[in-house]
Amino acid sequence: MTNLYLSNYPLSEYQKFLLRIIHRLRNQGYSWKRVSQYLNESGLKSSRGKQFTPNLVSQIIKKNQIRRNRGQNNYEVELSNFYYEFK
Repeated sequence: MTNLYLSNYPLSEYQKFLLRIIHRLRNQGYSWKRVSQYLNESGLKSSRGKQFTPNLVSQIIKKNQIRRNRGQNNYEVELSNFYYEFK
């Protein structure tokens, strides 16, 4: 997953628009391929100006899920004795 450091930046209105469309189509049972075809036939482009592919559409959703889940994990802290020597 590249560019996940950008997850601290808010989504643009266009990115939110695309996510709503993708989620709606997936909830209607569309495959990744059919979603990408729909977006391309509608004349929409990715936020970088590219045509949609099934892989791109699935990565958009996957990265958005990672973005939403970031910071929600609760990790247990375990402290232990250790020794470190500078030479």
